[in-house]
Amino acid sequence: MSLVVKVSINDAPTVAVLAATRMAGTTDPDSIGQYSVNAWHVPLGEPGFTPVLESASVEHRYGDGALELVKKMIAALPQKEEQS
Repeated sequence: MSLVVKVSINDAPTVAVLAATRMAGTTDPDSIGQYSVNAWHVPLGEPGFTPVLESASVEHRYGDGALELVKKMIAALPQKEEQS
C-alpha cells in the first residue's frame, strides 16, 4: 500500500504526484519503516512536456502519521538550484 499525494492548481490537471511505498516495517505505531519515495512532475509552460521522475528513500516512524511522512518525502527529493 502506498501513500499518494496529488498536486493540482485550482481545477487544472494534476501537475505532480508523490508516492511513498513502505519497503520494510509494520503498522505498529513504534515501527521505523523504510519507504521508497517517487515523485512525478511536469515542467510547466512546456508544450509536449514529459513527466520527470525523481526517487529517494526515507525512514519514518509509522505512529508519526501521514503528514510527517509527506514532509519527509518532500525534503528527501532533490531541490532545484536557485539561479543568480
